[in-house]
Amino acid sequence: MAWKYKQEYVRDGDVVEPSDYRININEFTSEVNGFLDADNVEREAISSSLCKRETFTAVFSNDTHSRESFVFRHDQSGWQKEAFATFNKDISGSSYYSDPAATEAYLESTRSAPKTRLPAITFTPDQDGLLICEASGFVDWMNYQLGSDGKPKKIPLTEYQYGWFAKNSKKFKMVNSLVLSSMWRLTVNGQSVAETGVIGNDYRSHPIYLCGATPIIKNQETVVQLEAQFVWYSPGKDAVVQASSFEPKSAVGVYNYRHDCSLNCPMLLATYRKR
Repeated sequence: MAWKYKQEYVRDGDVVEPSDYRININEFTSEVNGFLDADNVEREAISSSLCKRETFTAVFSNDTHSRESFVFRHDQSGWQKEAFATFNKDISGSSYYSDPAATEAYLESTRSAPKTRLPAITFTPDQDGLLICEASGFVDWMNYQLGSDGKPKKIPLTEYQYGWFAKNSKKFKMVNSLVLSSMWRLTVNGQSVAETGVIGNDYRSHPIYLCGATPIIKNQETVVQLEAQFVWYSPGKDAVVQASSFEPKSAVGVYNYRHDCSLNCPMLLATYRKR
């Protein structure tokens, strides 16, 4: 048994209350009342065959969404929990190219289909514990954009514009420039546990990874949710403007600097470590 010490010391003549004695007693009883550890159990005395599955740890995942691509078209503001979804046919191909715009399925699936919830996990813990959340995927900036008719249209590569905009009338363009960017976060019951911050569209494709941890309570439904937000980021002012509220046009033609973004091969994991 581990070494235990009195938490409250009482001397002759002290005025005490019952809680002083209870605190000292709890110091000892807690050792055999749910706080067993290496001090109490002999090494290899308990084997895995003696423990029921998920006695100590349970793992949840959203593997049903791992072959879907989620497409965002900048028609909403704030953190988003839904997006257009299309089945990713390229995940098992030899090229490993995951851009959903490479197939006509993108046009058909986003033309009139309802939006699909982004990867999420819902469960009810049977004990207090610690929840460790992880999310990963690939972000692709596509040569498509939302048209005035509400339908996606393809941008010719000759007119494709990098999502960086600055007015020619400004003397200090860098300070007043705006970069089309994505932001990703993981929430547990609405509270953020991990965020990527602002990620520009410097690369047409890039990975994301988020990891966070938070305590959870017994018998309270727990919801782990992946969310996305799209903004114009000003490096000079360190400020953001919602992507849906600003649509600068290019000088080349009728196309603008705001183009669709997609999340491919998303994976969400939640490891529930019980107390």
